[in-house]
Amino acid sequence: MTWLPLLGTLLGAVIALGSALLVERRRERRQDVIDHRKAKQDVYARYLSAHAECRTQLRILSLDSDLSDEERGRRAFTAYAAC
Repeated sequence: MTWLPLLGTLLGAVIALGSALLVERRRERRQDVIDHRKAKQDVYARYLSAHAECRTQLRILSLDSDLSDEERGRRAFTAYAAC
């Protein structure tokens, strides 16, 4: 029995396993980048939403003439606290 076919099979298995692991690692990295980008987009969307809500509340406060300065300041602080 010669060792050449066994050695060739073993070498082929090592190459196949190595390439499969490399492809899987690259796929994981790509998915990590996609997940990271999606998380950043979600955080930024929540940030913009909070600021839009704050702006709306501050505009409402500016139009309400029945409030005292202290009450207006307290409500403005409360509206901005969410940001």
